This record gives sequence, C-alpha cells and structure tokens, in this order.
Amino acid sequence: MPRPGRNADERERRTLALIARVRRYLASHPEAQDDLSGVRELWLDGELFEPDAAMVEAVLGRMVKARQLVAITIDGKVLYRSADAAV
Repeated sequence: MPRPGRNADERERRTLALIARVRRYLASHPEAQDDLSGVRELWLDGELFEPDAAMVEAVLGRMVKARQLVAITIDGKVLYRSADAAV
C-alpha cells in the first residue's frame, strides 16, 4: 500500500530536478530567453523523464516567484530568462 504523500514527494523531487536543470542550462546559456515550448525543448532536453507542460509552467512560475527567472510578455507570448540577465 502506498504511503500518504508519496506522490507529493515524487513530484517535489522532480520539481527540484527541473529547477536544477534550468539553472545548469542558464549557467551555460546566460542570455537564453524562451517561451514554455522552447524551455521544454531546449532547456530541459535530456531529462530522464519528460515533464508535461503544466509541470514545467509550475516550475517556471516558482522560479519567477523566487526571482531566479524573469517572465516578460512580448506580442502576447510569455518569455522566460535568467533574472541575472534581466538588468
């Protein structure tokens, strides 16, 4: 029988793995700026699991809230970039 919170624990583990991957990508590509689709295809390429768009969007939102990323809207499209590159 699965223990309570197991799914939440797994989701948090995956979330932290995605955050780490985004940070690694931006360390190598500090001027990167992409929409959700670009983040999934480029920034998270090579992940051991393929996160769905909702999970990636939640991770990006969490990173924006933590001021690690900046979200800007251009022509109705939300783009994400490093907060360090946003100055």
